[in-house]
Amino acid sequence: MPDASLVRTRSWPFGVLFARAWSGHASRVADAPGNAGRDSSTASGPPNVRDCRKKAQILIYRLHVQEAAVAHASQRLDEAKSSAEQLQARRKYQEIQIKQYETLKDRAENAAQRQQFEDAIFELKAQTEASAVEEQEAHSKASELEQQSRIEQAKLDQLQDELDRLDRAVMNAVLHTASSHQ
Repeated sequence: MPDASLVRTRSWPFGVLFARAWSGHASRVADAPGNAGRDSSTASGPPNVRDCRKKAQILIYRLHVQEAAVAHASQRLDEAKSSAEQLQARRKYQEIQIKQYETLKDRAENAAQRQQFEDAIFELKAQTEASAVEEQEAHSKASELEQQSRIEQAKLDQLQDELDRLDRAVMNAVLHTASSHQ
């Protein structure tokens, strides 16, 4: 049965498993027959464990970089969605104002008031059309950023899967080394 310190979940900080597995491996090598009295800090494991350690360090660095890329992509996506929602709300408000002005224009008591409402309606319609274009652009940008966010998340998932495979390889190497020293 594997040592409980070798269990890793994705919610733990990266490298916790490796640090525990490596320290556990070093203590097992130090305690092994033929290594009695030897300083455990100088004990070295088989080359595959050392290689795994180097790979883990590289993967952990890449994971941190990719986590930052995912966070940045997510932040940009949230901002784009918020912008699109604000533009949509503004356009809807302008459409409501147009309807209200049209109702007021129909109820106007004289030609001067009707003309003022017609001018206001004309201006609001122009703003609404511009808002609709901005809104469409914002939705397009949000769609592009959503795709980019998915790509960045997929890269992160792939790196996490690589680290999981490496964790299993380290665990197997440590267990193999421990069982061969018993």
